[in-house]
Amino acid sequence: MPTAAPTAAPTAGPTTAPTSPSTGNGSTTIGVPAPAPPTGAAAAPSGPGIAPAALIAAVSLAATPTTPSTGNGSGTTIDVKPPAPPSGPGTAASEQPTSTPTIAPSPAPTAAPTAAPTPAPTVIPRAPVLKPSTVDADNSAFVGTAAANTTRLTLALAGGDAALAQKLSVAPGVEIRSAGKLTLASDWNLQPVSGTRVGEAAVITLRAGGELLISNSLSDGFAAALAAGDKRAITAEGLAQRGSAASFRLIGGADLGAADPLGVNSSSTAGVTLGRAAASSTTTPPVVFVRSTTGSIAIAAAGDVNLGAALNAQGSNGQVRIYTTGEPVAASDMAGFERSGALVSDQQLIRAAAGNGSGSALGPFFEHAGDITISAGRDLRGQPSTIYPASGEPTSVQYVTDWWWRQTNPTTADKAVALWSRYDKFAQGIASFGGGSIELAAGRDLIDVDVSTPASGYAVQAKGEVGKEGYLPAQAHWWAGR
Repeated sequence: MPTAAPTAAPTAGPTTAPTSPSTGNGSTTIGVPAPAPPTGAAAAPSGPGIAPAALIAAVSLAATPTTPSTGNGSGTTIDVKPPAPPSGPGTAASEQPTSTPTIAPSPAPTAAPTAAPTPAPTVIPRAPVLKPSTVDADNSAFVGTAAANTTRLTLALAGGDAALAQKLSVAPGVEIRSAGKLTLASDWNLQPVSGTRVGEAAVITLRAGGELLISNSLSDGFAAALAAGDKRAITAEGLAQRGSAASFRLIGGADLGAADPLGVNSSSTAGVTLGRAAASSTTTPPVVFVRSTTGSIAIAAAGDVNLGAALNAQGSNGQVRIYTTGEPVAASDMAGFERSGALVSDQQLIRAAAGNGSGSALGPFFEHAGDITISAGRDLRGQPSTIYPASGEPTSVQYVTDWWWRQTNPTTADKAVALWSRYDKFAQGIASFGGGSIELAAGRDLIDVDVSTPASGYAVQAKGEVGKEGYLPAQAHWWAGR
């Protein structure tokens, strides 16, 4: 295949004008001799079927007619002679260099718009929650290791007077207050998990400018029942321990500006409500305890104090137990009681240790119980002391003899006369089982309120003859209620 010459195409010679018009696509050209070749220098070959670039440019530049063509109008170009060619040698059209196009500058990239920050979801405010574990940690920090902090404070207050220091004690105090309503929304068991308290027990104050709702239990001084799966659960069978226990102060309609934590606002009708209704009409309402062993309990309200009566629109009642037990009397102070005939195996006594239905007994006598005071600006309202079965409705009324047990008319001379309390079976409102006092006051009415301060003790006769082997003297010990 021939290679195109590298030089520019030669100047084209003048085209000889035709002497007669072309028949176009008319009659056939068969038998018609070919026209004579053009005179002048021949164009350099540029490859088969390909016109040189200069010729293409020349044709392109010569394409503009001087006279408007009739186009596709009514006149035909048949028999019309083409215009005469230009005279003289034609001048080859030179291809004008194409100017380098000016490249428009790229526009500066448009910065991506900054996305508007997604607003944080609106958090529905909820009341702050304080857990007993937080209170316990704060109290422990205040008391210090081995009660070092409170001991130091006690000595400082006594001013070096050892006798006075023996009469002083420094204890942690916690006041939880609200200008409006305050709710105890979970059980608070303040008994140390280890069972041993370091230093003095705390004083816990719940002080609400509005209503105070004690919907769950407050307890201190009781270890878990022997059969309890949850050792922190507050149950009737909890075992009263020796040593100090927390005191509780519960105030509704409180005067938060008063120095007296039990002071109430005389213009308020807010009160204190204890208890929680059953989840349905076929279930038993939970028992809400407010109890301590040696600590005191004080409840004050500008309006009513309600001990579980008509807690909802359906008039459902709850079960409320308010009591102080005191601490168990030491076995060394119960000489002769082993001859009383009261036995753990007969389920007469609270069992304090495991052992084939017998084991050791708890108490059954208690002392040093805390005092209880309840004051209502309006009504102090309780409810009849009822016993609930597994289903929703109470089946019977509880009597004092259901929990205050006695042994009388022994069949043998050396059996004891004895009275003792089974606080684990108590369901009669308010009581102190170990000598604490109870004071109630209402601005209007006291309704269905039961209060008990039972005495306890025993007396056992002598056994045998004085001076002879096996002689046992008579023994008697009594702990009065108040």
